[in-house]
Amino acid sequence: MSGDDKRKLGRIQLERKLVSRNDPAPPSSANAAPPSSASRSVEDVPPAPDSGIVPTVDLDHLVIATSHLEVLPRPAAEALAILPMQVRDDVVVVAMANPHDRRAIDELEFATGKAVSPRAAAREGLLAAIAAAYDAAERGEPQYRAQRPAPSHPGRSRGK
Repeated sequence: MSGDDKRKLGRIQLERKLVSRNDPAPPSSANAAPPSSASRSVEDVPPAPDSGIVPTVDLDHLVIATSHLEVLPRPAAEALAILPMQVRDDVVVVAMANPHDRRAIDELEFATGKAVSPRAAAREGLLAAIAAAYDAAERGEPQYRAQRPAPSHPGRSRGK
């Protein structure tokens, strides 16, 4: 069986598992590392170390080539709360609500034929980012760029 055939089979099996999967993903880890700075890109963040501490993702400053989303169908991304952020030769870097969910990581590794390098992200923000990123891909946009929240202006007086 060729590598492409194995990846197709993996995707089919992943989608079937998701249809029958009824349990929600556990909450994200409280042991996650501090958020990365806005100036760092996905490539600059090192892979998760063996210590179990997982780097986090700043979803407000996220930029993703929508072509990277092709490794995981939208229903699977939503069901697993996983957002593919970068695909390299042998690694998929993903944002996950639960970066310690070994079953989800194993399923994604099997489906893609690539190692998965997880990053922690808050579930609510992640689900919104997943929807926005896949919407951008469906519109044919080459990139998903997070809409940053409006900056606060602490020096401005508030009317009394």
